[in-house]
Amino acid sequence: MQSIKNYFVFALLISTLFGCEKKEESQPSLQANQIAALLASPEMLNLNNYLLKIESDIWRNFMPPIDSNGSALMAQVVLSERNQRTLDNSVQLEKVYLINQNELWSKTFDSSDSSSPYQVSGMVRNGPTWGPNIKVDLVCEFSFGGQNYRLLAKDQDIYATY
Repeated sequence: MQSIKNYFVFALLISTLFGCEKKEESQPSLQANQIAALLASPEMLNLNNYLLKIESDIWRNFMPPIDSNGSALMAQVVLSERNQRTLDNSVQLEKVYLINQNELWSKTFDSSDSSSPYQVSGMVRNGPTWGPNIKVDLVCEFSFGGQNYRLLAKDQDIYATY
């Protein structure tokens, strides 16, 4: 009876070890797959004869009274209709993704503005402390007519304000 108990304890210990190891291995793989899927997003999209593209400004603030390490990253994203056609009011900015090599950060938009007839802009704050003076890829997720879409802006500079 004692040997059966020892066998079950040993089997439980082995399965726990391998189970934990598997989770650690799968996490980077999931993120790598997510990054690859995001980078496959188009840079321009034609939806219902709207030609859509995004532009961004990404920066960190180093102006006093901010400490010398600077603020967290901030980004403004503008989704534009390239032919300056008036956008349908169902266009809503949902989420931004920033990709710095193999690192990924995402956040829903803190605020958005649709005061321009052919643009929707949004702002995110409290990002990572990457840069300044590096390039990242930015993906904007937005909804249009009840469906979600993504647009990519490659090699976006992270600026600093001093």
